[in-house]
Amino acid sequence: MIRRWPDDEPVLPLDAALSHALTCLDADSAAVLLESALERRLLVPSQVDLLLAEAPARRRRAIGRVSALAGSGSETRVRRYLERRGVRVREQVAVFEGGRVDLLVGDRLVIECDSVRHHGERSRYYADRSRDRASLIEGCLVLRLTWEDIWLRWEETRGALDTLIRRRVHRGQRIGGAGLQKGDSHGTPWR
Repeated sequence: MIRRWPDDEPVLPLDAALSHALTCLDADSAAVLLESALERRLLVPSQVDLLLAEAPARRRRAIGRVSALAGSGSETRVRRYLERRGVRVREQVAVFEGGRVDLLVGDRLVIECDSVRHHGERSRYYADRSRDRASLIEGCLVLRLTWEDIWLRWEETRGALDTLIRRRVHRGQRIGGAGLQKGDSHGTPWR
C-alpha cells in the first residue's frame, strides 16, 4: 500500500497504481484492472505475475486466475462470476470458422459482452449479427449482454445468468448435433 507519493510526477506510474489497487479493491475489481492492462498491452503476463507476487498470499488467492485472453473488463466480470459458480468458461473461442466469441459457457452457451463504444458502428452491428448466425449454425445459443447489463444492472443480470445455469442451458449437445470434436483445434467441449 502506498503511504506517500513515490516521486515528483502528478500521475502515479501504472505498476504502482496497480499494486495499490490490488490491496484496496475487491478481488473482482483488481482482476478486471489486471486483465484490462493485459488486453491493452500496458502489461505483459510476467509483469502481472510480479505484481501478484508482491501482494499478500490471501489476496492472491482471492484474485485467483488472471487471464491474458479477456477482451474487456466486462468479459472478466462475467467469466469470474460464472467460474465461481463452478461453470466452465472459455474465452475468445473459435466456435465457427473465421470468428471468435467472447465467452463459451459449458458446451453451447455463447455470451457476447457488448458496448456501444465498440459495437455501435453500423459495420460492427452487422458483423455481430453475422457472428450470431454462424454461432447458431454451429449449434450454440447466443446471449448478448450490454455494458449496462454488466455494470449498471449487474444484480438483474446475475439473476438471469443463474437461471440459465440452473436450467442447464449451457450443458449438453449443441443444438442440431453440432459440436466440437475431440482433437479438434478448438478444444474439447466442457461437461
